Amino acid sequence: MTVFYYLAGVALLGVLVMFHEYGHYLAARLLGVHVRVFSIGFGSRVVGFVYKGTDYRLSSVPLGGYVRMAGADPFAEGGSDDGEEPVPDEQSFIHKSVWARLIITLAGPAANLVLPVLVFTVLFRVGEPQELAEVGAVLVGLPAQESGIKPEDRLVEVNGVAVRTWVDVQDELDSKPIGDEVPVVVDRAGVKTPIVIDVRELRARGEVSARDLGFRIGSPDTSVVIDHPGSPAALAGLRTGDRLTVIGDQPVRSWNQVARLLGSASGPVEIRWTRDISEGPHDPLPIDAGATLVPNPGFAEPSAADDGVWRSFGLSTASVSVGGFADDSAAKAAGLPDNARLLQVDDRPIRSWTDVTVAVAASASGEGDSQTTRSLTLVYRSEGVVSTLTLVPPVVQDVDEIGRYRWRPLLGIQRAGSDVLPERVERAYPIGESAVRATLRTHEIAMGTIVRVGELLTFKAAFERSIGGPVEMIRQTRDAAKRGLFDWAGMLAILSIGVGVFNLLPIPVLDGGQAMLYIAEAVRGRPLPLILRERAQQAGIVFIMLLVLVVFALDIHRAVTG
Repeated sequence: MTVFYYLAGVALLGVLVMFHEYGHYLAARLLGVHVRVFSIGFGSRVVGFVYKGTDYRLSSVPLGGYVRMAGADPFAEGGSDDGEEPVPDEQSFIHKSVWARLIITLAGPAANLVLPVLVFTVLFRVGEPQELAEVGAVLVGLPAQESGIKPEDRLVEVNGVAVRTWVDVQDELDSKPIGDEVPVVVDRAGVKTPIVIDVRELRARGEVSARDLGFRIGSPDTSVVIDHPGSPAALAGLRTGDRLTVIGDQPVRSWNQVARLLGSASGPVEIRWTRDISEGPHDPLPIDAGATLVPNPGFAEPSAADDGVWRSFGLSTASVSVGGFADDSAAKAAGLPDNARLLQVDDRPIRSWTDVTVAVAASASGEGDSQTTRSLTLVYRSEGVVSTLTLVPPVVQDVDEIGRYRWRPLLGIQRAGSDVLPERVERAYPIGESAVRATLRTHEIAMGTIVRVGELLTFKAAFERSIGGPVEMIRQTRDAAKRGLFDWAGMLAILSIGVGVFNLLPIPVLDGGQAMLYIAEAVRGRPLPLILRERAQQAGIVFIMLLVLVVFALDIHRAVTG
């Protein structure tokens, strides 16, 4: 199957190239320009056929493609093609009007922007996989929690409109300004309950978005932290990092399920879990184990952050514990131990990792690298001992999840565990709405790509985290193929937008650079001087070659280091 996924990645790259070049080809044919070669790949011809004077071929280096039109050499005398059969002037690229040449040049990137609209339209019409509108986490102190919404509640109505998935919820909350109250209906264990989310306090501070309401889609997984050696969980054999799989006779996949089942237990409970063990250089192997948890509410003095599950069994979600440290970690330097469970930051009890990030962010004042931070008091439990340390979070420059540089205060702690998402269902839309959604999605991604290019050019984004070549594209599409056809097709659309935007950059040898030359010719009434065009072309070739070398080096580095 691994070979199949890599082939899916190669196939996607081929589709991108073919669609881009087909844009050039179609525009050229419609405008009467003779196309000599339509090639997928560069280098020597491997296989192909000739039809009506055009050689359709696969070439030896499958890292791109090209369309060669009659009279397309801008530096040839009169636009002639040495050694090839001449064509009438009306079929020669160079003899076409500047606007015809401009259309043919821009047709390739345009095709890459049309492809996502087509792909997304099909995906939305057939049924896009979307997560059910099940609440994964509720943030303390925000309107959702204060109104009574709980984890595992499923939203079925928002503002009187029926919803099924989180996309439905987002659509409804984004379709109109959020008022002082947001009426919702939740399905809680099969019982539909109306709830009014009061956001007047938030509105007094400014505009309110869906995210400000305080519910989140993801729930911590079933990984545990054992922070007391005398707890019932520790005595039953559980260790930090184990993942619960069954409680009683019910399989569990999220901490919400664990909290519900163990929180309602009044006596001994049968549990099972898996533990990863290392076997040499290979990936860790999971082992399966089981035991009986016997509640003992008096085993230790609880803190404000300890819920009923910990008070009875000594179990907590690993998502509020230390899973590792960043380089030059302030928390590690201050003495925070591995696997410690965070209990409190200043006066804020830690019940989710968001509590940590909010408390640390609140320690800063100012903007950018001029931010200053105040000291924080961190309370944690490790090996049954509750300890306190005080530290000042340093303001450091890091890179966000999409490659942009940012300055923010950091403790240098990596959380343990991961999040799980609700079940996915296919959400289909009528063809008209599918086309509208596809166009909006394409526009959103294209504008985001343009912004990212601007951030790269102004050194506001990390080059090594924002750029990928064919190897990286194949790796990403391989991973998407593993997740399913819809993710693979979605990746095709996203990468197609990237290819289209990149080719529009005003760099000679790229379509955008050629378009700039033709626009200059239209303004001047004649082509730019030959020597200037030659120098621009040479500079563009050198730039692209250097970029290709850097990108390949980054691709190889990623492939080797993971």
